[in-house]
Amino acid sequence: MNNNILFIYLFLIQFLSIWCDNYNEDNDWDVLVFTQRWPLTVCSQWIKENSNHSCRLPDYEDIWTVHGIWPTKSGTRGPWNCDDTWKFNESAVAPIESDLQEFWINIEKNTALTSLWEHEWKKHGTCAAVLPQLNNELKFFKQGLEWIKMFNMKSILLKYNIIPSLNGYEVENIFNSIKNVLNHDPVVQCVVDKESKETLISEIQICFDRSFNLIDCDPVEKNFRKDGILTDCSLKKKVFYPNKVLSLLNAETFDSDKKSSFDELLETRNYWISIYKTIKFLIWATI
Repeated sequence: MNNNILFIYLFLIQFLSIWCDNYNEDNDWDVLVFTQRWPLTVCSQWIKENSNHSCRLPDYEDIWTVHGIWPTKSGTRGPWNCDDTWKFNESAVAPIESDLQEFWINIEKNTALTSLWEHEWKKHGTCAAVLPQLNNELKFFKQGLEWIKMFNMKSILLKYNIIPSLNGYEVENIFNSIKNVLNHDPVVQCVVDKESKETLISEIQICFDRSFNLIDCDPVEKNFRKDGILTDCSLKKKVFYPNKVLSLLNAETFDSDKKSSFDELLETRNYWISIYKTIKFLIWATI
């Protein structure tokens, strides 16, 4: 009898040891990828997926918004979904929900307002929760809000006169502008519009270590490394940073070689409006 008990005891110890090793391995990561997205590009693609789709856009029209904070093991993808039992609790983020609706907004209006937060918490937040600084919903989402205030791509790109407009930009200039400000490599991501065939800036990633220090991003995908630039955008074409939802524009809009004097005047006007909105955002961010 005693031998049976001893056998069961040793078996349980071995089982728990293996389970803990697997859990730690599955939940192991060393980089936090902070991903921002350009709402007008996201909205454009969402609307074109289905004619019944519509968008939620932030009140601060010209800001980048949070897509997510993604714990990542260098050289791999993931981990993901580290605790399926830990369901997102909306009441936990009630103190910051109004800011989330602006700066971590679910652009896909045909889906539930909280669906993006639920997805990000389940897939990424439960993995980030191994850090005491991110071990609940409020801490996790609050960190995203702090970073979007500190590193919003709107104000970073503006330093190098890169603004939403009808002009295209070289992706090298976008990448280098961010790198010059942050002193670390970002990742610049694009989508190709199915109708116009133009390349649109979609997301920008910056990376942190587990102590929240900025570090160089190091994407897994080999096709993201192009002449020292981390991007999936084509280097052969200009990248557009749209100032309107694409469904409101047509293909001729993107022909930057055929601008009328009115177009140039409009761009100048939009430039100063953009600066004004950025100043308003910076005032909010420093409150």
